[in-house]
Amino acid sequence: MPIYTIQQAAQATGASIATLRYYEQEGLIDEVERLPNGHRRYTEHHIAWIEFLICMRDSGMSIQDLKQYVRLSQRKGTGPERCALLESHREAVKAQIATLEDRLERIEAKITWYHEALGHQSEQQFIEAIMEEK
Repeated sequence: MPIYTIQQAAQATGASIATLRYYEQEGLIDEVERLPNGHRRYTEHHIAWIEFLICMRDSGMSIQDLKQYVRLSQRKGTGPERCALLESHREAVKAQIATLEDRLERIEAKITWYHEALGHQSEQQFIEAIMEEK
């Protein structure tokens, strides 16, 4: 089973060393073994868990919700609560996606307008059209 230094764990997960230290400090990462000189040693389990944390953070889950998930995962019989937490987060992510899709549609419509304006008008007419839109 491979063992990773903090630099290797950072490379493997895409997290910064500072992030790994922060996650450990906040109790989001299981106990990391340390050598007598204090250097951390991460396992494949840590790497998989860190990737999960990054996924959750990248999708907008708060540190507080992650801490709640970790607290729940440390107790037996909390599967339903952990699942509910993830389902709630899934709904928040879906809402973010819907908002971004709406924004993307507006951006695409504006780009189409510009392409049509550029293709069918002189530069002066295009500038006048832009000014009218403001």
